[in-house]
Amino acid sequence: MRRVSLIVLCVVSFALAQIGAASAQGLKFGLRPDDPKKGYFQYTLVQGATVSDTILAVNNSTNETVSLIVTNVDGYTGLTGGISFDNKPATTIGRWIAIPDGGARVSIPASKSARFPFVVNVPPNTPAGEYIAGIMAYPADEVEAINAGGGMSVKVVPQAAVTVVITVTGNTPIASRMTIEKIDSVQDASGQLLTKLSLRNSGNAGWKGKGELVITSGASGANEVMRQTFNIGYVIGGSALIYPLYTAPINDGNYQAEAKLFDDKGATITTNTSAIKVGKPLSLPAISNPQPQQNTTSGVVQAGQGGFFNRTTITIFVSVFALVIFGAVGFLMFRPRSNQ
Repeated sequence: MRRVSLIVLCVVSFALAQIGAASAQGLKFGLRPDDPKKGYFQYTLVQGATVSDTILAVNNSTNETVSLIVTNVDGYTGLTGGISFDNKPATTIGRWIAIPDGGARVSIPASKSARFPFVVNVPPNTPAGEYIAGIMAYPADEVEAINAGGGMSVKVVPQAAVTVVITVTGNTPIASRMTIEKIDSVQDASGQLLTKLSLRNSGNAGWKGKGELVITSGASGANEVMRQTFNIGYVIGGSALIYPLYTAPINDGNYQAEAKLFDDKGATITTNTSAIKVGKPLSLPAISNPQPQQNTTSGVVQAGQGGFFNRTTITIFVSVFALVIFGAVGFLMFRPRSNQ
């Protein structure tokens, strides 16, 4: 049975290697502000204000024409923080951006570029805060699936996006407000300790910083079992996430867990102390992290961190057959065994 498990695992590993190789080839196109000095777009506006700008789509290929769709999109908080985009129609802050040529197929000759003017319209009566949206480019043509072997089909859809940060001024202070709502720990099937920190930013500005998790045992928590620091990417104002923290395993049992978040000066901004019971999961753990929507009073990201905003993302689509294989790996390798 273990031999079969290893064979299935090898098939999955080969498929993931094919995904990595495809991603490493780089994009045939790029997206950036028309002003080469900018890494992303940043505006400070009042309620009801309008600003115009231009974004540049570049064909990096020297011998192929690329056909792209450039469109406005919403931004989301990623799994471990940071800004994520997808190519779904904008429903929140992304709708503030109007691109006259957006959504239409545009062909760009080899080594050439195309400019896309756009307008940002802040709705009247918008509360003060930092808001985030994005402009994304992706191929207009269907991307051909990659044969990953073992009956698996992998489709790689390249996406290039540039962040648009809009600070709306007003009488309300603009600030983040982070809280740690819950702490859960479980021994992962791989042998590691998986701690899930439920984080929420209820402010109207984005936050980025560091955290620390300390697990202790004993009646008064006198025995320190584990201490781990970690970094958290941007958490959009008005959003939440479940931050997954993997550490060395500890013995099953009852513990005290204390989690802290720190600002950029090292001062503690929030703390949560919880009693946790650590044990082995009944099945492979799944981290659920639905994409949070920006609320109308929230924003994102502090200004001046351009390296985080001009992002290139690769979206991976794996066939249903691949999911069946992953399920087989979990069943064959990690199913409970009777004591005989």
